[in-house]
Amino acid sequence: MLNFEPWITWVLVFTNAFVERTAPVKGVVIVNKKFLLNILQKSNTKAQNSVIWQYCQKIRQAKA
Repeated sequence: MLNFEPWITWVLVFTNAFVERTAPVKGVVIVNKKFLLNILQKSNTKAQNSVIWQYCQKIRQAKA
């Protein structure tokens, strides 16, 4: 249906622990809850998730 794969960023959130900022480990971003909103609001040039949301209903129908 779409001509690309969605870009997924894995995030591991520690809610009750302090985690120092580091580079992603094997593609997984590790943060504490204080920085989660920053990670979610960060734009990614590879992401085309907004296009996927536009076609959300068609995707749901295709899965059924």
